[in-house]
Amino acid sequence: MNYVITKPNRRVRKSNALINAKEKVSLSAMEQKLILFAITELDGENPSKPLQIEFQDFFGQQKLRSSQYRDLRKACKAVASAMVAFEEEDSEGEVVLGHYVPVFAEIVADNNKGELTFEFNQRIMSHITDLKKNFTSYLYRNISDLKSGHAIKIYELLVQGVGHYSHREFRLDELKEILGLTGTKTYQHFGRFRQNVLDKACTEITEKTDIDVSWEIAEKKLRRVTAVRFQMSEKQPMEKVTATEKKTTPPVENKPRQLTLADIDKASPIKSDDFTFESEKHYRLYKRMTELGLSKEQAIKVVNKVGVSRDSGIWVLINELKMGIKDGKIINAKSYTLKLLQEKYGLKL
Repeated sequence: MNYVITKPNRRVRKSNALINAKEKVSLSAMEQKLILFAITELDGENPSKPLQIEFQDFFGQQKLRSSQYRDLRKACKAVASAMVAFEEEDSEGEVVLGHYVPVFAEIVADNNKGELTFEFNQRIMSHITDLKKNFTSYLYRNISDLKSGHAIKIYELLVQGVGHYSHREFRLDELKEILGLTGTKTYQHFGRFRQNVLDKACTEITEKTDIDVSWEIAEKKLRRVTAVRFQMSEKQPMEKVTATEKKTTPPVENKPRQLTLADIDKASPIKSDDFTFESEKHYRLYKRMTELGLSKEQAIKVVNKVGVSRDSGIWVLINELKMGIKDGKIINAKSYTLKLLQEKYGLKL
């Protein structure tokens, strides 16, 4: 097996000021993860000493491809020049005080040893060590599967408020500054920003992390979008849906099969591993469909026919439905959902 077992409970701790700080350049997912992984390695007793991280630990693999070495060197170069901006504004939104701080003092990538050495800038240390208040803590594994750097950053912005409030609003220009996209011409057009940043990030966060996220337009001026609002909530623990066969059923080989409506109806409180959803994502999709008003039988058909991959578009569709319901644009959620499922996937439910 080509994997390395690393610490299962790596925890990222960052001050809220650092999470909300503006990035001068947008960082990729690997670049973000390098910084966050390094934070999880900090020694509480001696946080200032240089950190040594093996390439294998970072990737979670024993055998690495040459492309992974190249990608890691490229990421190290990017984060070595990464800088965050702590800015104070007046009542009219004009910056009156700017403090621009590099994240790292030094990074050394040694291919011969297969080892990275990090040394954080001392001016950053107060934002990642000995935190007593106004900070956010989360498990590194919650973001380890994210492929978008924007998704990681938006996750951090929203997980701050989970359990305290249900939504968070940003001025559009402020959000772009935090994401390091202020000077990116590609995203001056809101349609591209919506598709490549907002939709993509919310879908990936909902699919792969411990929170559900959606977004909506919060404000327009002269038909121009000026603010967006995110809704976020912690996912409920995934209960295991199982069922046993009747005693009269002849013995069968222990092979997985698709879950049926009858299995769900018999699920609790009987415990058995004979029948189960293929993954938590399949169960999550089933739950989302029933929340939208579909019957158990209809929800099972959606899970079996559509699947849970991001390419299917089902998670984007769910986010759009949730926003439409919240905005009051969708009155009958069930009938509207059934209509969209038939139009997009040819499902006659």
